[in-house]
Amino acid sequence: MFAAGKLVTGTLPDYATPQWGSRIGQPTQNEIKINGVGYYQLIIPLKNQHGLAGAIALLQSSTSVKRNTWQMIGMLWLITGASLIFIFPLVWYFASSLAHPITALSGIFRDLTKGNALTREELAQIDRSRLRHDELGELARSFMSMNDAINQKINLINELNASLEQKVADRTSALVAREQEARTVIENSPDSISRYLPDGRRIYANPALIAMTEGGEDALLGKTPSESPGGSNAELYEQKIREVFSSGRNKQFELRWHDRFGREVCSHIRLTPEFDLAGNVVTVLAIGRDITERLEFEKTIWEQANFDILTKLPNRQMFYDRLQQEAQLVTRSGKSLALLLVDLDHFKEVNDTLGHDIGDLLLIEAARRISRSVRASDTVARLGGDEFTVILSELDDTAIASRIAQNIIDKLADPFMLGIEKTYISASIGLSFYPDDTNELDVLFKNADQAMYAAKNSGRNRFSYFTQDLQEAAQIRLRLTNDLRTALSGNQFIVVYQPIIELESGRMHKAEALLRWQHPERGMIDPSGFIGLAEETGLIRAIGDWVFQQAVARALIWRSYIPDFQISINKSPAQLHQEEQLSWTDYLQQQGLDPSAIAVEITEGLLLNPEPDVNARLMRLRNAGIQLAIDDFGTGYSSLSYIRRFDIDYIKIDQSYVQHLETDPGDVSLCEAIIAMAHKLDIKVVAEGVETAGQLDVLASRGCDYIQGYLFSKPLTAEAFFQQYMQHAAE
Repeated sequence: MFAAGKLVTGTLPDYATPQWGSRIGQPTQNEIKINGVGYYQLIIPLKNQHGLAGAIALLQSSTSVKRNTWQMIGMLWLITGASLIFIFPLVWYFASSLAHPITALSGIFRDLTKGNALTREELAQIDRSRLRHDELGELARSFMSMNDAINQKINLINELNASLEQKVADRTSALVAREQEARTVIENSPDSISRYLPDGRRIYANPALIAMTEGGEDALLGKTPSESPGGSNAELYEQKIREVFSSGRNKQFELRWHDRFGREVCSHIRLTPEFDLAGNVVTVLAIGRDITERLEFEKTIWEQANFDILTKLPNRQMFYDRLQQEAQLVTRSGKSLALLLVDLDHFKEVNDTLGHDIGDLLLIEAARRISRSVRASDTVARLGGDEFTVILSELDDTAIASRIAQNIIDKLADPFMLGIEKTYISASIGLSFYPDDTNELDVLFKNADQAMYAAKNSGRNRFSYFTQDLQEAAQIRLRLTNDLRTALSGNQFIVVYQPIIELESGRMHKAEALLRWQHPERGMIDPSGFIGLAEETGLIRAIGDWVFQQAVARALIWRSYIPDFQISINKSPAQLHQEEQLSWTDYLQQQGLDPSAIAVEITEGLLLNPEPDVNARLMRLRNAGIQLAIDDFGTGYSSLSYIRRFDIDYIKIDQSYVQHLETDPGDVSLCEAIIAMAHKLDIKVVAEGVETAGQLDVLASRGCDYIQGYLFSKPLTAEAFFQQYMQHAAE
């Protein structure tokens, strides 16, 4: 039995292929030799709907056939000579025994020649028991078994083919679905996707890339990046593509180009090689993600972290970075670096009087003027508030720094036109040099800060160099600040009282309570040496409350002798800006003291402060019956409307106007005007710092109500004050 030209089953292995002769695929009967042995063969082709499927070859040995032939001839002669009685039964026997298998085989052969294989059921209908037990019967039985095996294999092959066809169909369907998914993703992706050949030409572009490119799809397909979209970075793009083709590895880079609207776009490009079955790179897939907005956002965040939003100058963080960089440069070059700390004078008063919007405009203009006053290589930064810094690097001559500082002062002294408002400010500048003054940048900044405060203390509108004396003063200031924290608990403060004389009656029924610090090492320190420190550290509130309690206790005693006696107490602006720990009005009520026994002295600037809490605290004092006085009148900004609003009781003329009354007619006129104005508003006037009889005469002749100064008495302890009062009363 042969299938597909090969032996499937048979009893003669050496007969490997059928020997058709000249009629392949047709029934063949002839004599052949196998390994020198002669055989008679009968080849029956097996066909199906597709053509020749196999063949059945029946072989019989030539020797056996010849032998059987001669035997049959001998038998025929014997039969001829035998009795007719024996011939007829023998004929009948052969006819009956050979007819059934030959008939069955003939039927099978006829079906096979027609291309129809017998089924299992058809073979089962053949009566196998009637087959002879000779070679012909055995041949028939073998053929039937072989047909059974062939049918089984064919059925198995058909089942396998059906299974394979189903798998192929399923996988094809899955591939189609996946391809559709991938195409949907690619077609709707916001990323630009393209594919390139080894020569750099583009063979695919997705809709996102087409929508971004001038000319659309026609301008992209078949073109290189240099041709479309082009641009200065196109050659870099092509170089990266060539590198991926040569290396077979992914590459990533950022590409800047212009889209169809002329907008500069920054894309993050990822190049991926695509391989054939042999492992060669045949195409490169490029996926580009637009990161323009992300980069702009990162730029905005960086600018907000490094630049002042209002003035657009570098902020504190960038200032320190620039300072470190410039310090490294001058260290290598051997030159100098100057640090200028610029503080605007009286800027808070501009904010308070004109509002924060005008103040912001002033800061913006001040930043421009400072920037125009320095060299292009210098750095101007805003540290916050009204404080600016300037880094002057690579200085061959330190005198350059002084010229630039003076230029800044001159520029800032010019009037500022802020909308319809016109205002003036000045600046105080501190200078420190690296590495001449110090080689530590933190110390350099502190030195400039100390020099700036020295400029302010010297009258403002000037610049000051850092000196060793300033360093020593700063160290003293630091030690005093530390000592101040324990001064109150250590009972180091004392309150002294300076008499205030009523000119009309000559009575001494008023006094100003003044604080002194009896330092255990430095001796007596007046308020100018530590009040500023107390305000900076926040200790002023506790110290101020203590002074108030001391004055209340003293007023209770002295009022038993002088019923209308009044003590004035200075209240720092910092106290009014802080939340109260001790309510003065409640404390007066608890102690049973008439509120009129206390007068609170404030500065002019407090009246102009728009903060509701500050105004509310002042009104609470006034409404409780505590009198209000404006101290150092004439040295700051004033507003008659606020003076009327708070119903001020006293105005104290600053001693700077009093000390020249005998020699300066201008000061006389100013004092006379202040007194006249105050009296028109029903306000009493106190002149401070009266030291000579001539000053007294001028003030008395102009109608001043009270005087206070060394002409009559220095500040005294409570005991000395009472003795002087008793002595004055006796006179």
